[in-house]
Amino acid sequence: FAIGMQREKAKLQASVSLAESVVSSLVCFDLEAASVQIDSAEPTPLTTILNQLLQNLHQYRPYLPTSLFERMSEERNSQPNVKPPEEYAAMVFTDIKSSTAVWEACRDAMKRALKLHNNLIRDCLREFEGYEVKTIGDSFMAAFEDLKSGLLFATAVQERFSEAAWPTDLILPEEF
Repeated sequence: FAIGMQREKAKLQASVSLAESVVSSLVCFDLEAASVQIDSAEPTPLTTILNQLLQNLHQYRPYLPTSLFERMSEERNSQPNVKPPEEYAAMVFTDIKSSTAVWEACRDAMKRALKLHNNLIRDCLREFEGYEVKTIGDSFMAAFEDLKSGLLFATAVQERFSEAAWPTDLILPEEF
C-alpha cells in the first residue's frame, strides 16, 4: 500500500511540475516551449488537456495580436531590476473601460491619454516594487510580492488618475 501511495505521490508531483512549467511558458505565449515540455512528459490525462489547450491557442493564433506572442523585452518592464515574485504573489490587472469607443471617437487625444496612463501606472509600479508581467493594448498585468503592495499600487493608480491632467479633447462615453 505504501509503495502504491508513493507512486501516486510521485505522479502527482510530476503533474504539478509539468503544469507549472507549461503555464510559465503560456503566460509568455511561448507556444513552442510549452509544446516541448508537454511532448517530453509521460502521457497522462493532464498532458492530453494541455495538448488540447495548445492546439486551441495555435488555432486561434491568427486572430490574436502578434504582440501577445513576442517575448517581453527589458524595455516593456517598468523596472528591469525587479524580478518576478517567486512566492505568494498578488496579481493586479488593469484595463481602460470602453477604450475602443474612445479610440474611435478621438484617436489623437487617446494616444496622448494612453501615454499618460502608461507612465502613471509604471511610476506606481516602480514605487510599490511591482513587476510588469505584460501589457496588451491599454491593459497591464502586474505581480507583487504580497497583497498589501498590490492594493497600495491599485489605490495609488486611482488617486493619480483622478489628479492627472488628461487631454481636454478626450471624448468619453456617457457611461463614464
